[in-house]
Amino acid sequence: MKSVALPTEPVVDAARFTHLGKHRFAVHLDTLVVEIKGNVSLTEIQVLFAHQDKINAKYGYANSFVRSAAGVSMSSDARRWIGEWHHGKKPIGICIIVDDNPVTRMVFMVLHRAVSVLLGSGTTGEIAFVASETAGWQSLRTWRLRKLGHAEPLGVS
Repeated sequence: MKSVALPTEPVVDAARFTHLGKHRFAVHLDTLVVEIKGNVSLTEIQVLFAHQDKINAKYGYANSFVRSAAGVSMSSDARRWIGEWHHGKKPIGICIIVDDNPVTRMVFMVLHRAVSVLLGSGTTGEIAFVASETAGWQSLRTWRLRKLGHAEPLGVS
């Protein structure tokens, strides 16, 4: 099978995005690309994580690429559900957060660390904060090379 390298910054066509309340998302190969605008509800989190599960079933791992345009907050029900979702799972992957807002970074970092503490290290995958999308896509390619031995998802030809 011939592998084709992904561009450093893939363009996810706007037509491929699905609206989810104020947010929108698209699946790009092994990565769930999410644009968050404001508060994320329990129902919205459940929809997004269902797509993560589908990606994981296909590739054996799932990555996330989160753009936060207007800050982010999450309901307590959504945070609790994320902790329960991680229980009993050993997800691998990286979550790239494109946002230079310190409050947004804090929300994601606290959630990530809380799940890690409750369930043990190694259960939540990795998280990386970047200020630009180009840096985010490059971080994703670097993660694939380091963890999987290739810069693009298997099966891309």
